[in-house]
Amino acid sequence: MLKAIKMQNDKVQIFLTILLKALLFALGYKVCFSDAMLAGILGVGVMLVVITTVLVNAVTEKNGIYYYGFFAIVAFFASLKATEGFGGLGFLLNFVFVPATSLLFFLRVKLEPLDAIAGAAIVSAVAVSLLLFLSEGEQGMKKQRESMGLSVLASMEKTRDQALKLYPERSSEIEKEHAEMVAKTDNVLTMALKMLPSAFFIFYALGIYLLYNLMVLAAAKSQLAGIKPLSMFQNWEFNWNFVWFVIVGMAVYLYASKTSPERDTHTGIAAMNMIAMGMIVFEVAGFSIVLYGLSKIIRHFFLRVAIVVAILPFAASIFPMVGIMDIWLNFRKPALPEPPLEDNSGNYPDNFYY
Repeated sequence: MLKAIKMQNDKVQIFLTILLKALLFALGYKVCFSDAMLAGILGVGVMLVVITTVLVNAVTEKNGIYYYGFFAIVAFFASLKATEGFGGLGFLLNFVFVPATSLLFFLRVKLEPLDAIAGAAIVSAVAVSLLLFLSEGEQGMKKQRESMGLSVLASMEKTRDQALKLYPERSSEIEKEHAEMVAKTDNVLTMALKMLPSAFFIFYALGIYLLYNLMVLAAAKSQLAGIKPLSMFQNWEFNWNFVWFVIVGMAVYLYASKTSPERDTHTGIAAMNMIAMGMIVFEVAGFSIVLYGLSKIIRHFFLRVAIVVAILPFAASIFPMVGIMDIWLNFRKPALPEPPLEDNSGNYPDNFYY
């Protein structure tokens, strides 16, 4: 009887603690939109600390997923109330709860930390891209691209006018160079808009990587098991299933380019971003493998740095291929030990390599 009462009291205490954290999170959310920069930084810090401790408990405790659900619901609606309306809906979802919930889900299903971080970043990037597209619409996205182009074009025209004043005798050459730069800038802005989900993926990967490291620190401080620290960068490995992003993306892109004369279809753009996200994952893996190989071959640190700097211009083509080939070749596989000396009979042990 006493044991049942104690368990009930513990549950009440847990839920009161979660409720307090949710309200503290909402307070931090309200403060982070303050006009004062210091107050804004403080608000973000409070939100980050609260969400970190809640995630640690959600991963390490048996019923942590239910506690997190209660926290998320209360914190979400309390934060909206604190800012008086649904104006911050997109911010809360895309920059707090979607990344945190995705990371929690992948950790709860026992994915490796790096795979969980990459998976949560992909989910978050897709979510924010869909929300942006649904809220702005295709015409709204085009208007944003045009406004960006106009601001860049105004800056370029100012530079051209200054050049014409300084070198009037080279006016035709300056005008030609200006026209070429305008065309190149237009292509870059168009491609940047198409590849926005991949840019979001990089942004979220860095943010979730920071969040996970904070979770590791919080778990270590509280002496909680269940959250593994990340290995050294040169030992980073990702699940081979990420290669399906590249394979499926290429197949969909080829299909889209054959079925439609225009490659700017939604399907083609989605396929391009699938390929890009997969290649980014394997670029990081390839970079890790290259550093691992250099650490084994070259002992001098500055020489390794010089070699890395020399190959960086080719990183976009070399590192992803190295990362993908590692699926089959396993470049960091430990070498087989030297065979033992033969025994008195002149034979080696039959089971030495087994």
